[in-house]
Amino acid sequence: MTHNPIRDYKADILIVDDTPNNLRVLSSILQEQGYEIRKAVNGKMAIRSVQADPPDLVLLDIKMPDMDGYEVCSELKAIEATRDIPVIFLSALDDVFNKVLAFQVGGVDYITKPFQVQEVLVRVKTHLTLRRLTKDLELRVQERTTELTHTLDELQHTQVQLEDSLRELIHARDVAEKASQVKSQFLAMMSHELRTPLNAIIGYSQLLEMEAQEQQLEEFIPDLQQISHAGHDLLEIFSNILEMCQIETGKQQFHLHEFDVKGLIDEAIAKVQPLAEKNNNTLTVEYINDPGWMYTDRVWMRQCVLQLLSNACKFTRNGMITLSLERLDQHPFKTESSKENHVNSAEGLADVLLVKCSDTGIGIQAEYLLQIFEPFFQVDTSTTRKYGGVGLGLAIAKSLSQLMGGDLNVESVFGQGSIFTLWLPVQLPESASKF
Repeated sequence: MTHNPIRDYKADILIVDDTPNNLRVLSSILQEQGYEIRKAVNGKMAIRSVQADPPDLVLLDIKMPDMDGYEVCSELKAIEATRDIPVIFLSALDDVFNKVLAFQVGGVDYITKPFQVQEVLVRVKTHLTLRRLTKDLELRVQERTTELTHTLDELQHTQVQLEDSLRELIHARDVAEKASQVKSQFLAMMSHELRTPLNAIIGYSQLLEMEAQEQQLEEFIPDLQQISHAGHDLLEIFSNILEMCQIETGKQQFHLHEFDVKGLIDEAIAKVQPLAEKNNNTLTVEYINDPGWMYTDRVWMRQCVLQLLSNACKFTRNGMITLSLERLDQHPFKTESSKENHVNSAEGLADVLLVKCSDTGIGIQAEYLLQIFEPFFQVDTSTTRKYGGVGLGLAIAKSLSQLMGGDLNVESVFGQGSIFTLWLPVQLPESASKF
């Protein structure tokens, strides 16, 4: 049996006609097609029926007593609850005037009597389908509008939350920056204030050592030397803290100097030689070519070299420490610094000084290589803590090298040693002269 889609949809149709025979014929035809049929013999009855239970479609005769079809249609279209119900006029009036008037009052179609059954069925089916599609579309639009409204409400709520979170983050950042500034100022002040009495302690311990030697009080000399060494260690720690605080607060002053590289290296080697000998290390310098003269901050470069040599001597026992220097006529590196350097980058400069400090010390584990240049970082194991310090030397060297337009990198094999590579521009660009 062929499936009939019309019968699946039980549309409700109201037939309005004051002729009983017309009502009977139309009802029979439409009921056979599966429609639910209601009848009204005059206009007032039709309006009451529609208001009580709106049908899906109205078949409306024009010529009726009391209220004609035009009046009925006009009243239905004036009511919000019934204005969208399709009205098909069914009339014997065949002139153009009546047809035009039917559409003017809100009719959707006009069928002339005597009608053809198939014409009535096709037009009824067409307008019911359009009505159903319109309802479905309205429902989907309403659902989509509801969804979009809900989504918009969620987005607005999320925006409010994000704005609140952003304000909290900005406040937290401001608090953290202020705390960091206070910390740096406090550490700088304490380091500065403590260096004065430390210098006195070191000075007096050295004087007492000299007097003990003169008076041959040998038993006191080791203790006095220990006091002096401890004082120097503390002085170095406080100096490093002060240096790091000045870097973090941007108070480091950049001063240009033209100087002989070999002379600076000789000074650094002389200063660090006692520490190398203390740990029974052999310290050598290799010049791959003549480094010549440099034009940069001499104090900062000396600090970088000293930090590298001191670090190598500290973590090496009974080993070799080699400082090699090479002047390159091409720039092989790029700085990774995110800081606002005094010299933005050495890229594009003709010459670069390459300084490598290699040692046969304890080395660095691979997982710590990215952290080794962080301030106050120390590998928290018994094999490294015993070497002392506060973990600022490499951080200072890294920061100063970047401020000079260069950088500092490391390669290491744990248990075998490390190679620190410092590179600096030999001659600064003209734009750096303002510093």
